[in-house]
Amino acid sequence: MNSTPSLSTEEEHEGVGGFDERLAAAEERLVEARRCILLAREDQKRRYDQSRAPPVSLRVGDQVHLRLKDRPVPGAITSKLDARKDGPFDVVEVVSPHRVRLALPDHIGIDPVVSIEQVDLVPRSPDPFAATRTSLDLPVGDLGARVEDVMEASEEVSLQQDNAVVDGDARLDQDPVLPHRPRRLPISLRGFHLGVLSTADRSQLEEALREPMRKARRVTLSDRTVVLTERPVAFLSRLTTPAE
Repeated sequence: MNSTPSLSTEEEHEGVGGFDERLAAAEERLVEARRCILLAREDQKRRYDQSRAPPVSLRVGDQVHLRLKDRPVPGAITSKLDARKDGPFDVVEVVSPHRVRLALPDHIGIDPVVSIEQVDLVPRSPDPFAATRTSLDLPVGDLGARVEDVMEASEEVSLQQDNAVVDGDARLDQDPVLPHRPRRLPISLRGFHLGVLSTADRSQLEEALREPMRKARRVTLSDRTVVLTERPVAFLSRLTTPAE
């Protein structure tokens, strides 16, 4: 808009007043810019290489886990606490650089040929914690038989624990039957009478409620004395109930 150059007649700082100081400051800015560019290029190259990494080379005899998110297996996940991987399974054939054939049990009704992008390779190095890890070896077979074996093993363990706890003929007392808790209204609703206020002399009540009440009013209706207090009610898109 304005072609007039931006000039300043104010005296500059003595440290940057000379040409050498200006040149050195500009050189430092260029060095900083080159450093930032190199860092950005390295980060871009790392992300590029990560997305285009060569596929993992699998061979016969390797063990892999099926990622259930990428290759769903019917009945593998029954609750949110179940593992999101199934396996490990042995690789029996390398169909192509991108597909392998797995040795799947009979109860897994899916195609044994899967993509290498759907599996995770089990490390080929020996497990350093194999000697200290305890695992339950289940027989390979029908899923129902495996479940029954697990249930029988759990029952045996529970019986052994009961025999270890019980001493002689003394038996543990059963849990005492607690009485039902009395049902009480919340503190904010105690002493709050639901329903419509009624009285024999209705004209007296209508007269008390005819005009807005700026403050609480004590009114005697028939055989009792009540305190009438007007409280504002927020706008509701439906009819208000007596409790509201």
